[in-house]
Amino acid sequence: ALFSGEQWSYWTDSKAPDAAWASAADLSKWRHGASPLGWGDAGAGTDFGAAKRPTTAYFARDVKFGPMPENGTLTLHVRADDGAVVYVNGTEVARVRMPSGAVTPQTKASSGVTVAEAADGMVAVVVPGNLLTSEITRIGVEEHSAGDSDPSLTFDMYVTLER
Repeated sequence: ALFSGEQWSYWTDSKAPDAAWASAADLSKWRHGASPLGWGDAGAGTDFGAAKRPTTAYFARDVKFGPMPENGTLTLHVRADDGAVVYVNGTEVARVRMPSGAVTPQTKASSGVTVAEAADGMVAVVVPGNLLTSEITRIGVEEHSAGDSDPSLTFDMYVTLER
């Protein structure tokens, strides 16, 4: 399992990260910090500060869950403030408050939420078993703010695994 408060790699530069960021890209040049991460949340484990407020922030982590039995379930519980696109090993598994179609670093979330609404309304994403490997699983999330003057963008996740 994976808990809130753990370390994540994050990318807040104005240019997009390597195209393979959600599957296999090297994360060594990314920053690292404890979740929740972002800005506008007094309880953030890692606060990006006033200078780093991009429309989109990227979060990634490699996890080894071990072999999954056929009937096992992996559920990602995602805080999406404001919108999020969630990937497992490079495959999109969910969108939260995001438009359909291609997503770029400039794409805005389709609606906004407060930090409290995002924290209290974490979204459960059940991951299809065929996306998991017995080796390393890359979890990637891109968070999008709903507007240029958005007061917050925060990310957190915990993972439950039922074998």
